[in-house]
Amino acid sequence: MLRLFASLHGYQRPWLRRDLVAGLTVWAVLVPEALAYATIAGVSPVVGLYAAPGALILYAALGSSRYLVTGPMVATAALSAATVADLVPVGDNRFAAFTAGLALTTGLAALVAGVLRLGFLANFISEPVLKGFIVGLALTIIVGQVPQADCRRSAFQTSAGTMPAPWPPAVPA
Repeated sequence: MLRLFASLHGYQRPWLRRDLVAGLTVWAVLVPEALAYATIAGVSPVVGLYAAPGALILYAALGSSRYLVTGPMVATAALSAATVADLVPVGDNRFAAFTAGLALTTGLAALVAGVLRLGFLANFISEPVLKGFIVGLALTIIVGQVPQADCRRSAFQTSAGTMPAPWPPAVPA
């Protein structure tokens, strides 16, 4: 039988103050992360704020560790954007809906894998493969951000459209 909030079994009241401080610290980091990773995923930054609390609450209810921090990840955001972009053009009204559908499907698959206790399968992924994936993803994100760092332009592109640059161009155009 599935036990909700199993990680709270044996919780002691004196831990509450430090846990509240830890929770506020995680939240302070999570808000800008959620905004940034939603942008990387190709959806409005506000979507990241909507998604973050759900993941935290679900892990608190179903998770097995009091010490694990959950939240958005850059790898997930980039893979989500690439997957959905193959189905719907970026900027299309359906892009956010497809992204939400992908997130819900992935979450459901993770719940099923947890119920079936399939976590041991991760042991079969070698460390060089994981490191290569992380380095490749980091390089992909860096290369994708280079156009936004071009200081010679007088404007930059955002999900809201073209906005004037907040600083004068470094090199006259």
